[in-house]
Amino acid sequence: MADAHPDVDTLLDSGSENPKRIFAALNAEPTKPKKDVVISPQEAHAFIRARYEALDPSAIKQAVTFLNSEPGIKQRELSKEFSQLVPQLLSGTASIDSASSEKAKKVEEFFRAAGAVEALKSIPYSPDPTSKDRVYKHAVDFYASKLSNDELDTLVAHYSSQEGKAAVAAALSLTKEILNEYGI
Repeated sequence: MADAHPDVDTLLDSGSENPKRIFAALNAEPTKPKKDVVISPQEAHAFIRARYEALDPSAIKQAVTFLNSEPGIKQRELSKEFSQLVPQLLSGTASIDSASSEKAKKVEEFFRAAGAVEALKSIPYSPDPTSKDRVYKHAVDFYASKLSNDELDTLVAHYSSQEGKAAVAAALSLTKEILNEYGI
């Protein structure tokens, strides 16, 4: 089936980190919502591949183009760095300086455009229900410290475009499908 979508492998290489992190988080204690469900990395990879293969080839090309652009690469790197930092932030062993209110508003605009707010709301956090709010606040501060106003404007413009909105819808759909795999 990969022959029908030659860019699926490229998309998997550059655009599957977040879905794989969701699978990993849902497998991990203590946040694991379903104690009897474990999905292996190989099963997660096959699940993501099947969803990507179902995408329109032009949507795949657009996603690959963005993911391999300078803003896309930087966003992927920051997403990975932040996800590795979250456990330390939640445990209090690391901290991030608070963003100015102006910069925080720009980051929140980026998060809304990129679907991050909706994605965060859909992911269960247990046993501490306040951890979603804490993760969001830390994410705002983290991205504010790492992205310039121009970079934020570029990301907002991308995710506000027709192609960006389609990518956000596809990513949110994938997140919901992953949660459904866990019975959430």
